[in-house]
Amino acid sequence: MTETYRHQGGEEADGLDPAPFDLPSPYCCAAEVATYFGVISDTVRRWAKDDALGFPRGVALGHKALRFRTEEIREWEASRARA
Repeated sequence: MTETYRHQGGEEADGLDPAPFDLPSPYCCAAEVATYFGVISDTVRRWAKDDALGFPRGVALGHKALRFRTEEIREWEASRARA
């Protein structure tokens, strides 16, 4: 199943306008990643669990806190654009 998402960077993904949001650095929460791609937080968490997507796993900070490395998110996005 192909996900449709918005991305930062000037070009459209699947006909959607780029999201007017940039990722903070060096870490961001699932809600920030979700805003960046134009999806909900649950989708980001599902992507992180799906080995086939190759989405970054994130870093657990305590029992419930999950943070994603901004650099890894951008590398994943670039790899999807090349595919």
